[in-house]
Amino acid sequence: LNKMEEEEFPSGRIQDPDYSGHPDERDYPDPEDSKRHSVQDEEEEEEEEQEIAVESSGNALNLQYVLGLNKNIVGGVHDLSGPSRTEIFYPAAHTGVIYDYEDGKQKLLQGHCNEITATACSVDKNW
Repeated sequence: LNKMEEEEFPSGRIQDPDYSGHPDERDYPDPEDSKRHSVQDEEEEEEEEQEIAVESSGNALNLQYVLGLNKNIVGGVHDLSGPSRTEIFYPAAHTGVIYDYEDGKQKLLQGHCNEITATACSVDKNW
């Protein structure tokens, strides 16, 4: 084909002016394009769902376990143990941790805007 006779369509296909087939065949979208668009649409939907999940939890990260503590806080580790309880409390950066040393499980107290710099515990160890 002569370059002057070619016309490019938005889909990237080239129209041949001498084509004698059905005129609508030239305008059909490429099936591979529709597959790409559907994958892109699914990815965009997943990203939106993730953004919604982050907004609803209030945290960008979902902590599952904390390793470490704020060593600079004098008296920062509190023994919460009692007759029916085997826990300690300590701060780790922006998170308060209640650690059950018998089960090895942590309860993470999140929501602090800044690093925890001081801690205290009530005499009855409930607060």
